Amino acid sequence: MHWVILLAAGLALVIAHLVRFPKSTSAVLAVISFSLGALVTALALRIVTEAIGFGRVSEFDRIVNRAVDLAQRDPAPVMVFTGTSLSRRGIDDTRLTVALRASGVPHRAINLSLEAASLEEREAHLAEFIDRAGRLPDIVFVEIAEAVAVGPLDLITDKPFSPRAIEHYDLPTALRAIADDGRTPCTEWSCERLRAATLVHGLMNGWNFGLLSRGEVEARAGEVPAYRPGTGYEDALQPGLDANDRSEGLSLRIGARALAEISSGSETRQRQRNALSARGVRQVAYYLPPVINPVQRTRAASLCTKELRGSLCIPPNDPALLQDLDQPVWLDADHLLDDGAGVYARWLADRIADALLERQTIAGVDDTRGALVPEPGRTP
Repeated sequence: MHWVILLAAGLALVIAHLVRFPKSTSAVLAVISFSLGALVTALALRIVTEAIGFGRVSEFDRIVNRAVDLAQRDPAPVMVFTGTSLSRRGIDDTRLTVALRASGVPHRAINLSLEAASLEEREAHLAEFIDRAGRLPDIVFVEIAEAVAVGPLDLITDKPFSPRAIEHYDLPTALRAIADDGRTPCTEWSCERLRAATLVHGLMNGWNFGLLSRGEVEARAGEVPAYRPGTGYEDALQPGLDANDRSEGLSLRIGARALAEISSGSETRQRQRNALSARGVRQVAYYLPPVINPVQRTRAASLCTKELRGSLCIPPNDPALLQDLDQPVWLDADHLLDDGAGVYARWLADRIADALLERQTIAGVDDTRGALVPEPGRTP
């Protein structure tokens, strides 16, 4: 346990002792006195722990540590990718940086992704990265996967009562998740159960539950790369995927009109764009790593041409890319192996370079804001 925590706990107890009522007070006042003392103690601990960067360290924090180190060591403009397991398996930021620079884009790519990370959880760790790195990303790429991007309660069901879940659900986030009924499709009973679990997580966060026994200084907790190369051997329960399933899924086309015009999560994306723009981020862009499911690819393309029209938005619907991925480079139907991530890095670098060049040509200036959606199959 950090020595400052012991000092803060002792100080909090002294302050709490000062607000207690005399022994002769009524039971009601005694309860009020106890509650005030507990509240003061919790607030004092939170103030001190946040001041020294002491918290419930999760794998996401270690990913942020590595991202901060990369951003501080490389003076090149930074391009950050925030996503879920699709990006953790699909975005090799080291290989992507090499491919970008070979295509004429000088940026350092940084992957800031983790399994089952909601839009809000990614936003919180992106803000932490910006604060600690001391510099702004030039471009922030936001993954637009449907499964978890708009389901902030998925973290509770996936990793219940983990330090990661408790850390994320501070009381304001928990109340906002409870109030927004449209984010998580569920039955009436499961919705109520999730709302209750969310409130419990918020209270556990607010009252520092487990913080002193399991907390660490985040900046000293080590580093973990976000990119997790798939080899095909580390996941014993991976589903079977034969060549026919792969070829059929990658070649299948679905009309975008069959999808809903308005996508869930649009308000969250808009709020995040506004917040990042207010901080000075030059451009917020969108992408989806390749998946075999044609519905997911079509939905991403639909988002790019409707809600996200006018933004740099790169769906994986290029026939040339899908043809190159029609080989044993898949861990499962949604996640690439390392060889597949290499194919995607080269393709993605070309699409980004193409989009930025197109914007510069139209504007007549070296400005990447508001770049257009690249046409599938175009090369710089």
